[in-house]
Amino acid sequence: MTRWFGRGRRVLALFLLLTVGCGSPQEVVRQTTRTPATAAQIDADPWALLPRGAVAWADVDAKAVNASSFAEEARTLWLDTLPVSRTASIDPTRDVDRIRLGVYATVGADVAMIVSGRFSPAKIQEAAKKDALARHGKPVVAAHFAGFDVYVLEGLALVPLTSRTLVLGTEIGVRRVLERVESGRLVRPLPPWFEKMLSTGAPWALGVDLDAQPVPAVVRTRLTFLEGLRAARLLGNFDLPGLNLAGALTYDRPDTAAAAAADIEAQAAALDQYAVLMSVLRIPRPLRRVQAQAVGQDAQVVVEVEGRAIGVLLARFREIADGLSE
Repeated sequence: MTRWFGRGRRVLALFLLLTVGCGSPQEVVRQTTRTPATAAQIDADPWALLPRGAVAWADVDAKAVNASSFAEEARTLWLDTLPVSRTASIDPTRDVDRIRLGVYATVGADVAMIVSGRFSPAKIQEAAKKDALARHGKPVVAAHFAGFDVYVLEGLALVPLTSRTLVLGTEIGVRRVLERVESGRLVRPLPPWFEKMLSTGAPWALGVDLDAQPVPAVVRTRLTFLEGLRAARLLGNFDLPGLNLAGALTYDRPDTAAAAAADIEAQAAALDQYAVLMSVLRIPRPLRRVQAQAVGQDAQVVVEVEGRAIGVLLARFREIADGLSE
């Protein structure tokens, strides 16, 4: 992996609304003898709450995001999308310390995020009962699962587990976390290579392993460098110019890695063709620096992303998301 550099969230948000089928009247419900995890056990290791079988893991230092050049836009997006009553705001700059995330290749793509910080489950519950509307007046739907109240807004679900831990993500992703809590079996599911990444202390870490689940073909046809991709290991920080990434993309063959490295730099260069259009739209040039080189089966990369461009994208997230869904 490219050597970690020290130059001086929201977290990517892709949420799919998935329905959960109900059991038939003849279904036999078996009582479990397991004891649910205690609050102390839940808070002890946030990673242990994530289900096994993820194809991607991410670790984000929320305090570092709050100190970034796009902090205000990230905060606004968080407040706009969170499934809580408008009278029970969870402010990321005040209440959130760190986010651990798992992505699962199920029917679509499910996400489970374990958010660590300071929360008040009682206030969130009381506010939902009195005013079940989110920040922009959209309804927050309350349900009950595995002993917890679940709050849902436009496919994004939230459950305050304790005063220090809440779970956020797609409905299926959140329910899988609650099933682990209910069973009382909280075992850290991370692979050794990702544990090693966490030991670096980087403010941002992303690990991907696609051996069990390949990227959908529709995505590969649009991004050539994903062809043959088997894994990704990226570390990052939020120093100037905004977001700095370094790491490696691992491919099935050395020649595929070489082609991918060339394609990454070619696509970065292609953005220059749209410089005039982006200036008209008041979008800063997003990529300050992109370097890619093939080393065996790895395409080693270094990327510097302009913070002002990230801020614009976050501010226009809903508009962009609506356009992509059409």
